[in-house]
Amino acid sequence: MWAQVKSLCNRYKRNEAGQFALITAFLGLPLVIVCGFAVDINRVVSKKVDISSALDAAALASVIPANLTVAERESFARKVFAENYFGDVPVELEIDASRTLVKIVGTSAVPTTFGGIIG
Repeated sequence: MWAQVKSLCNRYKRNEAGQFALITAFLGLPLVIVCGFAVDINRVVSKKVDISSALDAAALASVIPANLTVAERESFARKVFAENYFGDVPVELEIDASRTLVKIVGTSAVPTTFGGIIG
């Protein structure tokens, strides 16, 4: 019995027909998944850059006017953010404003295609 198994294994090792198809079958799905994650990461980074640019503009613009109260400064920061953000993902803003410092934190969730499929 072991001789037959050994003979079968030796024949399998020597047979070169269909190796490309076998390798493609084993590597195809992981390659598609990796490419999908690369597309998802690219999309997330792009959205992050858009949000970050709008947050920077809002923080800088709301510090400059000296005659605004804290509430007006926060409202002005939200207005400037809305004017500078052209994305389609909703962003939740947390604004901590004073006369000399405006800190804005934006929180958002970007849906991913392949990340949602894989989990």
